[in-house]
Amino acid sequence: MSATLVVCETCKSEVRAEPYCARCGAVLLGAAAVFTEAATVSTYSEAAPEKEPVQDELLARLGLMETTPTDVEEPAETAAEQHVPESDSAPVPVEEESATPEDVAVAGSTSGGGDELDAALARNASDLTAPIDTPALAETPTRRGWLALILRWWWVGAIGAFLVLLLGGIVLVSISSASHSSQKAPRPSSTTAAASSQKGPLPGYASKQVWGAAAKRAVVTADGGRVLVVYPTASGTTAAVRGMKDGKSISTSDVAADAAPMVAGNTLLVRSGDKVLAWASGATEPTAVPAPEGSTLLVRAGTGFLVDGGAATVFTDGGLVSVTAPRAGMVPLGYLSETQTIVWASATGHLVTGAVTGSVVHDVALVAPAADATVSGWLAATDKFAFLTWTTPAGTVLAVHSLENGSVTAQAPISGAPLVSPSGTMLAAAGALVTTGSGELVAETEFVPAAFLSDKDLYGTTKAGRPALWHAGKVSDATAGVWQPVALSSKGLLAADPSGIALFPPTKK
Repeated sequence: MSATLVVCETCKSEVRAEPYCARCGAVLLGAAAVFTEAATVSTYSEAAPEKEPVQDELLARLGLMETTPTDVEEPAETAAEQHVPESDSAPVPVEEESATPEDVAVAGSTSGGGDELDAALARNASDLTAPIDTPALAETPTRRGWLALILRWWWVGAIGAFLVLLLGGIVLVSISSASHSSQKAPRPSSTTAAASSQKGPLPGYASKQVWGAAAKRAVVTADGGRVLVVYPTASGTTAAVRGMKDGKSISTSDVAADAAPMVAGNTLLVRSGDKVLAWASGATEPTAVPAPEGSTLLVRAGTGFLVDGGAATVFTDGGLVSVTAPRAGMVPLGYLSETQTIVWASATGHLVTGAVTGSVVHDVALVAPAADATVSGWLAATDKFAFLTWTTPAGTVLAVHSLENGSVTAQAPISGAPLVSPSGTMLAAAGALVTTGSGELVAETEFVPAAFLSDKDLYGTTKAGRPALWHAGKVSDATAGVWQPVALSSKGLLAADPSGIALFPPTKK
């Protein structure tokens, strides 16, 4: 027998004609009219619908399932249908909006018909009271839940990124600080410390120049008051005498391009072609002295001589003195102003003291410092001593000779050409220092002289090659850099570089 279908007025679904709607559980209105006498039999029975469709319907009604369950499969009919008495009381309807599992169970128990369905509803109600083990219901969030979850994880990510950046910055700062602290400045050595405290070209002198000139060569008088500079101009070459203190020009003269300035005590000299220009002490204009071809301009013991054959012109601080040599071919070694005599060197190995007129005052033969020694240089002479270099089988020797008997009073091995101070009071060589007035010779093995800066100061290098200064027997390191010291005086330090010369004042103490 085919099942009779009706339309539920509540959910508008077409369901079997039964006391309750199989989809929503509502009471089916007019369901009693469906059962006619012809269809009533004493053996009517109907298999209870499966549990799952009823449970799905209830879950949907309780708002625990969003999807509409599929149609419940209709149960198979039995051969005979049981008659439902009309006098059965109608069941209590279940409220769709507010029903709970407990209400469903009570409603089923009070109904007069549909015992199997009531039992099924009661069983489903008891199942609904148990914990629901449905992954989809437990894990699937709603739309609002998704939004909250997204916002929560967004904030977590933002805070995490900020913390990572903050931590990275701290690490970088720490690494940078550690790097800087590990790269400590090296401690300067004694040489470096001395150089760092130096302001100017030499220790004790300022870096600011007082004055400068584009000079190629320069010399300073023994008293440090004047300087003679030679420099190129647009029209040729000029020799100029300037004040050491302020650099102001005192006198200028045109000279030959190869003119070389010289100093003899406080007299300034320069040879230019066939003449010698001489500025005596305090002179504002030069004196021109003819210099014949073959004549020689030289300085001995602080005195200038222009030698021409058997005659010579002496440039003294007081002026010019003309003298005659005792014999031709002699070379002057010194002028003795107190006695108005000149000490001459003879090629025969004699020291001859003569008057300005050429008469011999004293003649003495030299004693060699060693066997097989020959004279290699005539340096200077004073009123008591003469200073020569000799070549021996062992090398060069600087010797001090007595003018009285020609004996050697002191000697020392040296290397290089000896230097004479501006006024002739000192001799210096690598290996020996000599005071000409007393004839005292001191062996000096730690200092190599390069130039006299004054009668008491030398510039050179140590034995190890470091730039150094010598003063009063003491050697001190000095770094001159590009500046080459020329002279020292109370006015300052005169130094030269490739572009010219400049005066640097002493630093204030």
